[in-house]
Amino acid sequence: HVFLNRYLEVSGDYAGIDVLRFYVAYRALVRAKVRAIKAADKRQPPRHHPYIATALGLMKARTPLLVLTHGLSGSGKTTLTDGLVGPLQALRVRSDLERKRLYGLAAEARTGSGVGGGLYGAEGTRLTYDRLAAVADRALRNGFNVIVDATFLRRAERWAFRQIAAFHAARFAILDCTAPAEELRRRISARSQAGKDASEATLAVLERDTSRLEAVKTPFPRVDYSDAVRRNNLRQDVLQAGRDMVSCFTGIAPQTKAGKQMVAAAIQGLQYFLRELGRFTGVHAQGDALADAFSQLAVFLGGAQLGLA
Repeated sequence: HVFLNRYLEVSGDYAGIDVLRFYVAYRALVRAKVRAIKAADKRQPPRHHPYIATALGLMKARTPLLVLTHGLSGSGKTTLTDGLVGPLQALRVRSDLERKRLYGLAAEARTGSGVGGGLYGAEGTRLTYDRLAAVADRALRNGFNVIVDATFLRRAERWAFRQIAAFHAARFAILDCTAPAEELRRRISARSQAGKDASEATLAVLERDTSRLEAVKTPFPRVDYSDAVRRNNLRQDVLQAGRDMVSCFTGIAPQTKAGKQMVAAAIQGLQYFLRELGRFTGVHAQGDALADAFSQLAVFLGGAQLGLA
């Protein structure tokens, strides 16, 4: 999924999702047939069953997951979702990339758009969210988990995507990303100077968006990319994040047999989250504190045998 997601983010070929499962299942059955014929010719035991299992797995009915991010520029949305694509086996669609694609621009192109102008005016934003909605709808319709990486400042924007999830009977979650104002300013300034990111957010954009931000009122996971998370109550923060993520991402009780299948994915996401906190803040949790946090989380999730460290 990481490879597939990267291909789609670079190419924008999300229309191919409609036939992807069918095509992979078809290729799996072709390989099964070839293996069965070769085994029969050589009078050897058949070895085609893994391909049959792959094809059958691709045909199973699925209950997909839609995850939205919510937060100001620099709050860690893209960094966090980078680490969730693999564990959640999800496809991610990013507003920064799709906005540029709509106008035929490369991801790192600089447009010089003013605050609320150019690509970032009302019309450009409407088209971008329409594009994100279309991709999310297509992914869910084909049984894929999908992450939509955008600011989602307004409740109306989030509500529209919740309706898409409801239409497909999909699970739904919002990652509410936060960080202190001074840290947001530092990250945005560093990113602007580097000029290697699709985002063109400036300090002026941050100031405007701060005044327009409409908070998430429902109890979805809040991810605080601030230094305080490292220094204060690390163990409790990790445990709470684990409870929130398992509850929202799996939609099933983590202590059940089905729930345990998602435990490793949730923990991998948390491990990535902690590593990124260290990268951003320079404060690294290690040794007994981190081991205790994850062992406590493993017990809570019913996965004490996972060998966490």
